[in-house]
Amino acid sequence: MRDPYATRILALDPASKICGYALLDLRKDGVDLFEVGRLTSPKKNALDRVRELAADLYDILILAEVENAVVEIPDGKVHASIRGRAGGAGLTVYGMAAGFLLAQCDSALGSDAVHTVGQNAWTGGLSKDARARNIARLYPRHDWGPDGGHDAADAVGVGLWWAARFGIEAGLRRGAMR
Repeated sequence: MRDPYATRILALDPASKICGYALLDLRKDGVDLFEVGRLTSPKKNALDRVRELAADLYDILILAEVENAVVEIPDGKVHASIRGRAGGAGLTVYGMAAGFLLAQCDSALGSDAVHTVGQNAWTGGLSKDARARNIARLYPRHDWGPDGGHDAADAVGVGLWWAARFGIEAGLRRGAMR
């Protein structure tokens, strides 16, 4: 059941094959992890995959009563493993996925409720494995086993980063937190 005194945010770690997501409830006294997961698509074509991910995302936005969304976006300092994929087109495909999912959030929530963070701005220089270990320590009741690529854990990290900087203030402005 939805807590009427919390502001629900959706945090996304987008990609064209797997999109990590986290639904977080912000309260004056902290942040609860409501749901976390990964959106995937079996389609071979990147554009078709991203369209399917965006449709699944829309369902989450509406059904979970999301009030704010924060989406990780490429910031130009992409790890070599991403740059080298798809014959050097990895950053382009990653940017397309982030843009599609960002537009879907904007369509459902309105632009004032959709926020972005550069992929390197929130990580504090930690490796993906170290970030995933830290998130697992914060939320030990969640089964992190299926999150092999740490996409869902990174979505939680994106959401926590935003909540620490802007979330409580945004929730208070919207009147959701009392």
